[in-house]
Amino acid sequence: MNFYHLPKDVANSNSLLRMKTIIALLFCFVGYTGCYSTKDLKCSVCKVVIQEMEKEIAKVNPNKKINLSHRINEKGKVTENTKQYMRSEIHLSELMDRICEKMDDYVRAKNKTTGQIGVIQLVTDDGVMNPDFDKYEIVQDSDLNKSLKFYVSSIMLLLFVMFNTEKT
Repeated sequence: MNFYHLPKDVANSNSLLRMKTIIALLFCFVGYTGCYSTKDLKCSVCKVVIQEMEKEIAKVNPNKKINLSHRINEKGKVTENTKQYMRSEIHLSELMDRICEKMDDYVRAKNKTTGQIGVIQLVTDDGVMNPDFDKYEIVQDSDLNKSLKFYVSSIMLLLFVMFNTEKT
């Protein structure tokens, strides 16, 4: 008997046909669960990043200033060069780090009515379960939503590069 060929009676049997059908259905199911576009997911992550940044920026006191430099003039008087902290490079850098960590609170989900894939927050900032949770179906993925953090990091890197190239 050749290793690569099945005997004719086995190849023609109903059990092999059933096995092929089951394998084909399994591949269809696996393909269906992983068919969500990364483009849609990245778009949702980007929206969440912007929403989180705006929410955090709104919490900052608009009167808060940071010192950029100190100068002593010829009379010995110190002059300080200050800048508004809100939306400063330091503030945004700290904010980006916090938002990357906050993505652990988000999961991939599919809207039950529209079928659109997106990202939802499991627990709100108040510490309660998301009230819209019942409107979504959690999408299981092989990386346990770790790719969301990766997407945020890549978005943040892109923003950082854009901000730095604008200055030059």
